[in-house]
This record gives sequence, structure tokens and C-alpha cells, in this order.
Amino acid sequence: LKLQFLYFIVLSVVYMNALLRKYKWFLIIVVAILCWGLWPASKSEFVFISIGDWGTGSGNQKLVAKAVEKMVEEEQVSFVLNLGDAFYDAGVDGLDDPKFDKFYENIYGKALTIPWYITIGDHDHRGDVHAMLSYKSKHSNWVFPNPYYTFTHGGGSLPFMKVVVLDSVGLEGAFTEEGDARRFQNDYTPRYTDKKAGEDQITWLKRQLQQMNTDAWNIVVGHRPVLSAVKRPRTPAENKTAIALQTLLHDTKVNLYMNGHDHSVQLLSDSHLSYIVNGVGGHNTFHNRTKIPQSLYSDAFYGFCLHRVTDDTFTTEFIDYNGQVKYVTVLRKE
Repeated sequence: LKLQFLYFIVLSVVYMNALLRKYKWFLIIVVAILCWGLWPASKSEFVFISIGDWGTGSGNQKLVAKAVEKMVEEEQVSFVLNLGDAFYDAGVDGLDDPKFDKFYENIYGKALTIPWYITIGDHDHRGDVHAMLSYKSKHSNWVFPNPYYTFTHGGGSLPFMKVVVLDSVGLEGAFTEEGDARRFQNDYTPRYTDKKAGEDQITWLKRQLQQMNTDAWNIVVGHRPVLSAVKRPRTPAENKTAIALQTLLHDTKVNLYMNGHDHSVQLLSDSHLSYIVNGVGGHNTFHNRTKIPQSLYSDAFYGFCLHRVTDDTFTTEFIDYNGQVKYVTVLRKE
């Protein structure tokens, strides 16, 4: 009986070996298909950085810049989104202003090898706006074609995102009545900030909102906030603009509004959409904050945000200048 069993084993091995030789590639394909079905599908994503209120040349800006540069080296960061106030205190004075070097070129190192999409802030508006618009002639990764504009990223195997970049100060012109005080109003260039400029931007913005697609991530960016927990003086023109913009963004396909201006990091929601405040790139931080019903997170430290975008999720990491992740939020498509 033992010999018979041994004989059976030997014959079985020989027979299986013959089958494997004959059907080797067929079996390999079957196993590969089975493994492919069981293997979890990897989600394609892209990553970008946002940073606001940085243009000081200070030690704090340099610390944040080093952390941004390190992140660009470690992650496949697609671009940097600037949320305004690149040049304190009063913008630039022409295309050859040394601030371009002191606050930008000599600060961010290898982070300058990827595109920087520029949002204009109120301090930037105090200087030569045309020089900022023309700076691409000196630095190809400086993307600022107009005070307000759109760009897209992704598509194909990557998630698709549309970004609408606003000029908050220019927009304010549409909601300013005669006699209304405006911050830095005596420093502004009227063709960028007067009533006609604001009304033209409103018309353009409404068209952009109508053209949004629910399959895409739709992000609107401005320098000034729509919602914020920071307690600071605001002019009537600022308040009117914030209310009008909040109303305009409701019941649209916008997923998120992002801004700088208030030197803090915040996450807020008003049940219609989410808001991220990110103005901690180098200027003094604001610790005078209050709790408002829409607040989900609020802090003040020097740093920036890292955003990871997939088809279904928009993850934001609030990161300090040491590279430490202080808070994470995940926005999901409804």
C-alpha cells in the first residue's frame, strides 16, 4: 500500500509538471488577472502648495521658504498658489525693483523651478501692478497674466481642477459707493480698482461660475476673506464685498474658497461650501481671533498649506515652518 501511494505521488508530480510546461503562459495570465482584480486600485493625485502674505524678506519668511523648498524636493509638487501680498508694504516700484530678488528670487530656492500662480493683494496694489503683470518676462514660472484670471490643472489620468483667481481689491470697486472708505484707497491705480474695473470683474466671474463642471474640483481664490474669525478693522467696502461674494458663490458648483490677508490659518464652512484662510507665509501672525459659528479650525503659526487632490478628495495639510503637520482636513465631493 505504501509503494502504491508513493507511485501515485510520483505520477501526479510528473503529470502536473507536464501540464505546467504545456499551459505555463495560460496559467500565468490567469493568475495575473486574478491578482489584478484583488489588488487595490491606486488613486491618481496631484499635489500643490498654497502660501499667503509672505513678501517681507524677514527671518520668518525665510524659515517658511526653506520648508516650502524641502517639500518641493520631497513631494511631486505641481505648482505653488500665492494668496497675495507678495511685496510689503507698498508693492513694487517698477520691473527692476530689488524686492523681486529680495522677497522672491533669493528666498525660495528650488521651489522656483515649478509654476507660481499669483493672486494680487492689497499691499501689492499699492505699487506698480503693471510691473507685477510683466514680471513673467524675467521669470518664466511667474504666472500672473491679469489681475483676475483662471487656470486648470490635471485631466487625463489625473483629477481635473479649475481655479478662478480673483482680484479682491479690484472686485471691491463694484460695491463701493461714493463716500465709502477703502483701505489704502489713495495708493490704488484707478483702472484696476475703480467701479468699472469691479463691475467688469463681476460680469466675468458670473460667467466663470456658470461654466463650471461638477466633474471638476472648482476652487475660487482671492486675497481677502469671505469668512474669518480674525478680529481686525474692516472698511464698509470690504464688508460689502465679502457679503456679495458669499451670496454669489452660494448655489454654484464651487467646492472651496481660499484666501490670505488675515495672518492666520483657518478652516470654515457655511453649509454651502468650505473656506480656507492661509496668510502665514512670513508677515506677523494674528492671534486676535474669536469663535464664530462657521469656524472648524483656527490657529496662528508661520507656515503654508499642502493640498493633495484626487478625483474624490481634496486633502489639505496645514504645515508649520518646521515641516510639522498641525491639522488635516479632507473635503469630499458630494
